[in-house]
Formats: sequence, structure tokens, C-alpha cells
Amino acid sequence: MIKESGVMSAMCSRHEANTLEISSCEPKSDGRTARRHHQIDNGVDLNQKRKPGIGMIGQNNKNKEKHAQLSSPCRSEDGSLPCCTILESMTDGVFTVNLERRINTYFNRAAEEITGFTFQEAVNQFCFDILRSSTCQTNCPLERTLKTGKPVYNHPAVIITKAGKEIPVSVTTALVRNLTGEVVGAMEIFRDLSVIETLRKAVADFLPRAIVGRRKRGLRAPTAAWLRAPLPDFAAELLAETALREKGYFDPACVRRLLAEHRSGRHERTAELISVLCLQLWDEMFIRGRRP
Repeated sequence: MIKESGVMSAMCSRHEANTLEISSCEPKSDGRTARRHHQIDNGVDLNQKRKPGIGMIGQNNKNKEKHAQLSSPCRSEDGSLPCCTILESMTDGVFTVNLERRINTYFNRAAEEITGFTFQEAVNQFCFDILRSSTCQTNCPLERTLKTGKPVYNHPAVIITKAGKEIPVSVTTALVRNLTGEVVGAMEIFRDLSVIETLRKAVADFLPRAIVGRRKRGLRAPTAAWLRAPLPDFAAELLAETALREKGYFDPACVRRLLAEHRSGRHERTAELISVLCLQLWDEMFIRGRRP
């Protein structure tokens, strides 16, 4: 439990297959707290009277009037769960589906904003009827994950919003299991790439296509090349036999061999040499108080 302003916030845990148990503590007039338990079965409070056709895995919603009253458990009075706070504050769309690929428990605010569909409109619908993605029928990441059990990361796709607008997205999927390890569905996270695509189009006339169209990647310093070139004076001194023996952390013969192998190209020794250099530099500055 997490204490917030004198009231214990709700926490969630799996109670049974496909069932979410919510426990919360509320203050009483005498200062004590009363514990309430709710079980949420795919969006339906089981403490209330069961209404057929609402929130049931694998069942169609046969009553549109009841469907309209269905709300996300993350936005109910008991929706102050840590997991809900994370889901509802994300800028990426998140939803879960059952084994039939029908949207069930979660369809967060970002998913609503990106697609234009509300939770009430999306729940119990097939995910492909809501996203209408370019990959839904031929290369669906969710279907692939449900069949293989393996997650899919950053799958490119284009979805069509409720208003008919095409939006480029990046899709990541993973299985959802209950406490016994049984697969009960899958989840999808989709990121709106509209701004990135707009920027790509803006620079398309100024940069090579290979750069504009490639995926995002980090910028790495050319450390390996630096270590093959003549070293700066301070680095050469720190890796010299005299300095290595003075500090006593490394065998000078071993360091000399690593440097020779790296410079000759026989082996890639960047990680080892940088580790040695950093420790030698740390000792020089913070143990001996000397500036290189």
C-alpha cells in the first residue's frame, strides 16, 4: 500500500484468470480504515450485478445501451491504481485483447486521442476494426505474438482514425498471462510517428534518402579508431608500464598485449582498454589528487 495524504491508495493484483482484484482502504469517522475489495473482470465490477454481454472475454456486446455505460476500471472511483496512473499518463496508446483479438480491459487515454475512438466504443470490438491498420490482415503483430508467443518490437504500420485520417505508428506487442502462466490475451503499445514523418518529409530534399528513411539509432563515439591512433599524452602516460606498476591495478604485460592486439586489428579490445584507462584516470585524479 502507498500512503497518500492520509488515505491509502488502491493497489491491484491478479485474483483469478482474467480477473483483477482491487483493494483500497478508506478512512472511517473514528479514524480507522475500512477495506473494500472489488474484482474487475475485464472492466466489470463483479460486486455489482452481472450484466450479460458486458466485458466478457469472447462474447459480443449484445446490448448497446449497457455497452455505453461501460467504463474503464482506470477511470472509476477506484481507478487510482499505480498501474492505472502509468497507463493513463502515457503518450503512447495501450490496449489489451483477449485470445479472439477483441479489446477488453484497457484502452488508455492516449489510444483514444490517437484513434478518435473512446473506450466505450472500442471495448469488445476486434482490434482491427478500431485500428484499421495497413498490417491488420496480412502481417498483424498481435496475431504473430499470440501464435508464436514472442514479442514484436517497433513494427511500422499505418492506422486509420475514426475521422479517416492516416497516422503512421510504431507497434510493440507482448503476451498477457495470468498468475498460473496461462496466456489470456495480448497487449499492444502504439506510438504516433506523425511528427517524425513530417520532419522526414521536410528534410527529404536536403539529405540522402538512406539517412532520411533509416530507423533511429544512437550516436557512438569512434573510440575504437581513437585507440588505434597515437594516444594523447595523458592517455599514453596512464597506460605506460610505469603508471600501471605505480597504481598496481593491472598487469602491464597484459595491458601491453591488449593494446597491441587492438592496434593490429587482430582483436577488438575497446571495452577492455577504456575500462583500464578510466580506472587509471580515476586513481590519478581522486586517489592521488593529480590532474593529468
